[in-house]
Amino acid sequence: MKIPVSPTDRELIKYLGSDALPSSLPEECGADLLLVTNEMSIGIQRKEIPHDFLISVQDGRLAKETTLLSERCNVGIVLGEGRFRFYPDGGVATGAPRGIHNKVYRRFTRDSIQKLIMEICMIKGCFFMQTEDTMDTIRFIRTAIDFINDPTHAGLSRRPKAKGSWGAPSMKEEQMWLLQGFPGVGPGLAQSIYDEFGGIPLMWRCTYSQLMHVPKIGESRARKLWEMLPPITTKAKTE
Repeated sequence: MKIPVSPTDRELIKYLGSDALPSSLPEECGADLLLVTNEMSIGIQRKEIPHDFLISVQDGRLAKETTLLSERCNVGIVLGEGRFRFYPDGGVATGAPRGIHNKVYRRFTRDSIQKLIMEICMIKGCFFMQTEDTMDTIRFIRTAIDFINDPTHAGLSRRPKAKGSWGAPSMKEEQMWLLQGFPGVGPGLAQSIYDEFGGIPLMWRCTYSQLMHVPKIGESRARKLWEMLPPITTKAKTE
């Protein structure tokens, strides 16, 4: 995957090597580099912390860049390289003797920087993320490429597994977990349904043999699924 990179960012071009494609396109989008697929574009504007970040706020560059990122990219990211450090009174620590701080740094405090980050996220509609240094930024870019090339993105979509009170969950705990997967069914209602019917009032509309023919299901998983939905008990009410 070729990555359009601003020609002025020689450091990124160096570390990305043959993957870098020097182009003015990122700058037109307020970014240092773009990750582009058929479905989306991700613009990344990196800022060394604290110096480049603070100076770009002072001279107006960050305001312009975040506006372009939000208008021209599907996803805009301001990537801070490094960590802000502060004096006990909230002033920004820059690494230089405090007595010779110039006006650019003296105007910023812990509170004002937190508000700037909130503005980037909530007003400009961009994400603010951080890395430790340039090499960590390269790792971030590689991870982002892997992410956008993954069609599933299921990391936060999978429902947590059933948990047992003591080790592996019992069949009842598995059934209670299944009931709570229905809209509006919490632990209390799941318990009431279980107690009323002596189990789950659901049945498979297929045979065990048909269930076994589902690709990749396997015998042990099929057996467990089959046991989770036993026939409705005699306690179940009928019309």
